[in-house]
Amino acid sequence: IEIPIVDRDLGPLGFLGEVALNSNIGITDVSDFGNLLDYTAGIRWSPTRDLTFSASLIGDENAPSVSQLGTPILTTPNATFFDFTRNETVLIDRITGGNPLLVAEKRRDLKLGVNWSPAKIDRLNFQVEYFRNRSRNTTASFPLLTPEIEAAFTGRVVRDGSGQLISVDQRAVNYAEENSQRIRWGFNFSGRIGAQPPRGGRPGRRGPPAARGGSRPASEAGDPPAPGARTRPPNAKPPGARPAGSRQASRGGGRRGGFGRRRGGRWQIALYHSYQIEDEILIAPGTPALDLLNGSATSNLGGTPRHRIELSGGIFNNGMGMRVSGNYRSATHADGDGALGSSDLFFSDLTSINLRFFLLMDQRGTLTKKIPLLKGSRIALRINNVLNNIIDVRDQDGDVPLSYQPGFIDPVGRYVEISFRKRF
Repeated sequence: IEIPIVDRDLGPLGFLGEVALNSNIGITDVSDFGNLLDYTAGIRWSPTRDLTFSASLIGDENAPSVSQLGTPILTTPNATFFDFTRNETVLIDRITGGNPLLVAEKRRDLKLGVNWSPAKIDRLNFQVEYFRNRSRNTTASFPLLTPEIEAAFTGRVVRDGSGQLISVDQRAVNYAEENSQRIRWGFNFSGRIGAQPPRGGRPGRRGPPAARGGSRPASEAGDPPAPGARTRPPNAKPPGARPAGSRQASRGGGRRGGFGRRRGGRWQIALYHSYQIEDEILIAPGTPALDLLNGSATSNLGGTPRHRIELSGGIFNNGMGMRVSGNYRSATHADGDGALGSSDLFFSDLTSINLRFFLLMDQRGTLTKKIPLLKGSRIALRINNVLNNIIDVRDQDGDVPLSYQPGFIDPVGRYVEISFRKRF
């Protein structure tokens, strides 16, 4: 529901612009967990037609996924594993599967945002967002086994009499608390190429909802989560679907999949930078909090990067198109406990670029008449990890641990794919 409070064209307060209150509420009945509640309450103020301020409070509850709860337990012998405590790579028994003791997660978030769409530049939108997350009982993959994590999950780790690591139970866990804050800013710019066919709809509307001051963030397809990264069950709303953002960072870019679906040439580019202010995890009451920005880590790729940059864009005209997506994450580190034999690990920054080119044969003049087989077909070229960059991991002596060799972290590297698709 949205309730207008002030309208710029009506009443004595019209000089304030537009002010509206909005809220939503939902209840989901999940077997074995009962009713799960989600809600949003916010206020939106547009002092001018091209500038919007917004504030939202978001709360939701999510149950673990069926696989996190009930996947059969599997023990994999002779799995390669890096032992922080002894600074060595060993072969262990790795235990994976479901954990029936997981409980539902509760999130309480705050989002403040500013959207500016300059009236003189069509389809240009600037965004600045502040996001704060407070979560309880978060369901996550078992984190990187640093000394801090081992002390918090003593029942998950087995060592022999000499202290050598024997087995690790890596089934999903619940964190008692997660607290994070970040600031994100950037722009989304799009346009048309050449003469355009007439479009339906209300005249005078410009750009996507985010460009008109709405709360829906622009989004793009993301890379799969890093090994050990915190996961979210499938019955939870995806981060991009939340009116007020997500802990996993609403990702920069425009609507995905638009290129090639409508007639006429068009282009789009988006660039966003995120600055992480806070990212802490409390494993259990009474244990020290893990500061993921300053030496603690839960992911196999280190702690939380302070800076992230996301680039997306594309161009399409006359049946030919290209899309680019790029991501940058700053360097992180994971601290050992300072005991004899333990080691810190240092994770380099990482820049990745993906490219995609495609050709729609039906829009390439008379080519399909000359070669009927090409009617209804599309040729695409995909290049992932164009720079062939792989994160570089070193211990405090400058050596690369065996389990962090490039072949283990990213055995594929640069990936080139050519595809041909035809509709019959």
